[in-house]
Amino acid sequence: MTNRLTYDRFRPLLLIALIGAVYAASKKLPILLQMLLYRFGGAAGLPIDDLSRNLNAVYVIVAAAEIIPLAVLYRRVFPRLWERPPEPKRRLSPAQSGLVIVLGAFGAMGLSMLWLLFADGVLSALPFIHRQLTQFNQSMAAVDSGSYLWSFLAACVCGPIVEELIFRGLIFGCLRQLFKTPMWPVLISAALFGIWHENAVQAAFAGILGVIFAVVYDQTGRLWINIAIHMLNNFFATPPPAINRTAIPDNIYLAAVVLILPMIGVYIHLFAAKKPRFLQRLGKGRRHPPES
Repeated sequence: MTNRLTYDRFRPLLLIALIGAVYAASKKLPILLQMLLYRFGGAAGLPIDDLSRNLNAVYVIVAAAEIIPLAVLYRRVFPRLWERPPEPKRRLSPAQSGLVIVLGAFGAMGLSMLWLLFADGVLSALPFIHRQLTQFNQSMAAVDSGSYLWSFLAACVCGPIVEELIFRGLIFGCLRQLFKTPMWPVLISAALFGIWHENAVQAAFAGILGVIFAVVYDQTGRLWINIAIHMLNNFFATPPPAINRTAIPDNIYLAAVVLILPMIGVYIHLFAAKKPRFLQRLGKGRRHPPES
């Protein structure tokens, strides 16, 4: 009994320490794994010289090595420390899940596009923002360089899985234990997600995406929905070269901006505890006259 009381007393500090440890490990562990890859990969028969010229391939190998331990922490270890395991507040039908995924991916892309246009057209007059934009464009060019297969695996498969496990599965999960309402866990996890990207321009729209992802996870309790949104959003940002040379990307970006408001409306309709009055009226539909 005494041990239980002691644990309950220090439980918030333990959760905060876990959040800090996960965040720090998310930055340092990939560096360590990359060093080990270069150190021992040659002995394992890996083409180290080729890998050193292909950052996307290195990222995929490192991220793949992270996924299994992160999944074990998410499924087996951290839930043992949680007083309230995450439970879905909304059970979505397959059609609703698909709508949440598609609109979330398009809407998130649209918000990112608006922010980048604003930063480039207005804020770039500030030297700091101009430097950050230049760095962001250079990093995106590096992602797009080399074989598209590795770019696709890095940006659209491994990246979303690792980031959702870290920021929604583990960090948001711990934050949700510390607060009675989801507002602060959503905002804090989104802020950490933005800062994690290190570039100020990218951090801003990553933080916005972090809010969307955290809300979806808090409401559905299904990390696979988050991963699907994240994958589709990243795919829109890194289309195949054959598509990239056509008008399709421009049409996708236009559709993404147009679908921002539908995304917000559908998310409010599905997830809001108390819906706005106009949505309540829409939900009631047209009343039929009584039969004579």
